[in-house]
Amino acid sequence: MNVPESPIRVEYDPFGSSDRPRSPKVTSAKRERSFLGRWIRGAFGLVLGAILPFLLLVRLSVFLYAETGWGSWGAVLGAGIATAFLLAFYVWLLRVRLQNRLTVPSAALRWIALVVAAYLVYALVYLSSAQAKTTDVQSGFRDLHPVMRVAVSTILLADRGALVTDLGRTEADYRSWGLPVNEASLHFEQVDGWVHAMDLRTLGRPEWRNRLVHFYFWATGFRTLRHMGTADHLHVSLPLP
Repeated sequence: MNVPESPIRVEYDPFGSSDRPRSPKVTSAKRERSFLGRWIRGAFGLVLGAILPFLLLVRLSVFLYAETGWGSWGAVLGAGIATAFLLAFYVWLLRVRLQNRLTVPSAALRWIALVVAAYLVYALVYLSSAQAKTTDVQSGFRDLHPVMRVAVSTILLADRGALVTDLGRTEADYRSWGLPVNEASLHFEQVDGWVHAMDLRTLGRPEWRNRLVHFYFWATGFRTLRHMGTADHLHVSLPLP
């Protein structure tokens, strides 16, 4: 006996059908999340890409000076060359991402080298009076070790409210402050002819900024100490090789 088929058929797919039309609201929400995710990743990449050359310049110069014996100027020069190559890699990467639609001038590498050289000259010779506590600090900037000058100029460029309060010292300075003379202080001129320590103001500044500046110097290889001398400040020093 043949049983007639039921005119009503119910199909059940326990895993859901991939061909089932999706709600416009769900599709729109996923699209928005995807766009937001790409925007966040892109913004993070741009910020990281902008910061990385400065970090490479400072961190590598400290490493070359303190760990490999390249000398004061050799360390700065070597780090500058490495930074120029990093910027050249950025140009190459941008050209690849644009599928070779970007025309790179033949003189691009020379321009990159000039930009890095100009920044090094600025970092090595210039300290704004607005970011030096006294005229003595500003005039004594060139007595600071070249690696430290590059490092502090970089953070002063990013944090316009930062202030250098002290660089080189003499025994008379300690006596005038009523403090015992610290013969081992790196604020004194060292055997290589440079001052290896500086102090930065922390009073009257947001604590999160103080912590970021502290982290920057620590992460790039300097010795750091937040302590009280004549006042609360951040002490930064570059150890001798």
